[in-house]
Amino acid sequence: MSTQAIHLGQNGSGLKEPTGWFAAGERFRNALLKLSDGAFKLFAWICLEADRKTGRCRTTQMQLTKVLRKSRRSLAKYIAELQQQGICNIHLSTNQHNRTIFEIRDEFWPYGRCQGEDRAEDDYVTAVRQIFLSLGCTRDRFDRADEETALAFKQQGIPLQVVCDALFIGACRKYVSWLNGAPQQPIGRLKYFESVISEFRDRELPVGYREYMQAKVGKWARQWADSAKSLS
Repeated sequence: MSTQAIHLGQNGSGLKEPTGWFAAGERFRNALLKLSDGAFKLFAWICLEADRKTGRCRTTQMQLTKVLRKSRRSLAKYIAELQQQGICNIHLSTNQHNRTIFEIRDEFWPYGRCQGEDRAEDDYVTAVRQIFLSLGCTRDRFDRADEETALAFKQQGIPLQVVCDALFIGACRKYVSWLNGAPQQPIGRLKYFESVISEFRDRELPVGYREYMQAKVGKWARQWADSAKSLS
């Protein structure tokens, strides 16, 4: 017989398990009404796995395809839906093996957040910084001016996903220009991507295009890094 404690009230309505559950109230119901079945299943899994103090869940896209038993194509659609419906702020990883960060927005998170928690790791500006520095075609620093640019994007209400997509699209274009013989001058400022953000802010990317861009940037970044080492 299991020795696990069973917490029951006088009418038998108590919790059988004191841990591993989620407060699925009106906020949870609102998400149900907004999302497709597949996106809601993803949201429900994130809720169960998220840190109660922060409302954040860190996981790989590979893990999600296994847990949800969905293809990468379907998963990309569900992730985009969570962002577009304003349910989660999402910092996408550069590939399926690195961790994507989901932060459930206050409107859909039933728990209070700890004010003292360290938010520097995955806030809007830091997410932009991490991608900017990982592209391989940018300079190797992200200074105060770039931070102010990122904050301006946030204050303008530009979704983090749009900025992240613009960084990868702009990087792809930069690499193509290098391959076509343009001077190999790295991107110096985050402001470089403003025109790309304006171009794609109100456009939905084709399914799978985001992953395609990320794969291309990762491949080209490794190639340029290897070529630089061989010349040094």
